[in-house]
Amino acid sequence: MWNLSLLRTKTWPHISTTLFILLIGLQAACWYPLLQQEYIERQHQVQLQRNIEKQQSKRYRQSEDLKTAPFLLRQSVKYRVVALENGQVSQWAISGTFLLSQWEALQEAIQEQVSLGLMEATWSIREKGQWHGELLFKVFPPLSQKTYQNWLPVRQQSLTTSIVGWELISVVTVDGVASALISYSTTKRWVSVGDWLPSLGMSVAQVLAESVVLVSLSGEEKKLYLYEPNDIRK
Repeated sequence: MWNLSLLRTKTWPHISTTLFILLIGLQAACWYPLLQQEYIERQHQVQLQRNIEKQQSKRYRQSEDLKTAPFLLRQSVKYRVVALENGQVSQWAISGTFLLSQWEALQEAIQEQVSLGLMEATWSIREKGQWHGELLFKVFPPLSQKTYQNWLPVRQQSLTTSIVGWELISVVTVDGVASALISYSTTKRWVSVGDWLPSLGMSVAQVLAESVVLVSLSGEEKKLYLYEPNDIRK
């Protein structure tokens, strides 16, 4: 038979309370930077997700505004959604016929509400100084701070409506279309209805047998008459 001896149990050394606390503190000191970094990264991800959701909400509201256009000042402005991307408006267009000052107020109202970039613009002069415009825009994400854009065909600043010094030299009608030869100083130019005169800030509204009617940006009309030595009607 086997002789079994008593097994001696191995005992661990006694750990004092102070040593135990020191060991716990050492472990905490090792893990704390890692836990802190993980907490910071988690908070960053949460904030990033909130920002994404907030921006998506803004884009959705802007897209809905573009579909209904409550910010348009004039009911006669025609607007349409040209293209959608992921269900949101990505291209938008407007058209209408107004004075240039009215177009200026309109573009300011639009830019205050939505973020757009002009892609294409077609302008033509109509009667009484009005401009017909057809504008196509690319839609950008909503911005809290926007850079003002000028979509107008001509600048309204530094324009004069004085016709002093301008003369009507001749009026010619060919195939039912009347043209007028006007001059200023040494410069001469043939014009017809709808032509724009940048230096005057006026457009040609009518070409009559003995006069030319010019219209300013504000709709004010002025006339040039056929040159006569004692003509003071300008």
